[in-house]
Amino acid sequence: MTKRLGFEFETLHAYSAVEYAEMTFPAYRATLLRRIRSENVVACGAKLEGTPVGLALVENLDGQDPTLRSIYVDPDHRRQNLATKLISSIEEISFSRGWKSIRAVFMEGIEQRTDLRRLIAKQNWSEPALRHHVIRISLEDIMKSPWMQRRRPLPPDFQVFPWKDLTSEEIDSLQNDHREKAWPDSQVFPFRYGPKFEPNTSFGVRFQGRVVGWVVNHVYNSNTLRFTCSFLREDLQKLGRLVELYARSVDRMKSSTNFERGILTVPVEYPAMVAFARRHLMPFADEIRETLGTQKTLSERT
Repeated sequence: MTKRLGFEFETLHAYSAVEYAEMTFPAYRATLLRRIRSENVVACGAKLEGTPVGLALVENLDGQDPTLRSIYVDPDHRRQNLATKLISSIEEISFSRGWKSIRAVFMEGIEQRTDLRRLIAKQNWSEPALRHHVIRISLEDIMKSPWMQRRRPLPPDFQVFPWKDLTSEEIDSLQNDHREKAWPDSQVFPFRYGPKFEPNTSFGVRFQGRVVGWVVNHVYNSNTLRFTCSFLREDLQKLGRLVELYARSVDRMKSSTNFERGILTVPVEYPAMVAFARRHLMPFADEIRETLGTQKTLSERT
């Protein structure tokens, strides 16, 4: 344990991490409390007179750069350079593990800049790059949008089906294509997000008997549906065909669920989807935010 500015900093282990559990997001508490036993998790805690006041948490998953999952400072101890010291400590520990860089993904309002942006700028991280638009919209406003009013039936070669009816053979085929051909991209690969999709509103589409697209959704909270990932094979992306899958999901939201709101994440790598969102969703949205990515190359003098 080291001291800086009266604060004590410690590299956390399984026995000490429990004191800091409330200082990270619920989704990452298992990482802090259980995965910390592995070499793939680094956590640094800060104490003042024996009381935890800050936490930085980094996870190194296979196939990704080590990622800063969260950083937190108790409100009563902010504006004392504590977050900067936590970032410096986590960088030093990560470098000692042999990690060459750390990345972070965070969210901001379009006209609102976060404290994290200022913090990483001080620590010489890269300029944040836009990754996603995050749109929150009510079901009532979705139903009013033009694309719900001007729907086109899919041609006869297309068959829309509930995603829960996907066969085991089709699952194997999609996973083989993804593994061997890197198709489709990981961001829109439905099995990346786990098996517990929302069954009433998730749909796939077959073209000439083969699965070529989907809109796969998850429960965000009790009244909000998360439109998690969507895709249609590149040569078939015309005439609003993917839009019809979204429309089917919205129909089911209205008729068969208690969801009153939707949240949609739009990757910037898909310009057609961004253009659709800007034209048909953003004008009706309650809130529009952005996720941004940044990283830092580590060295002995971070």
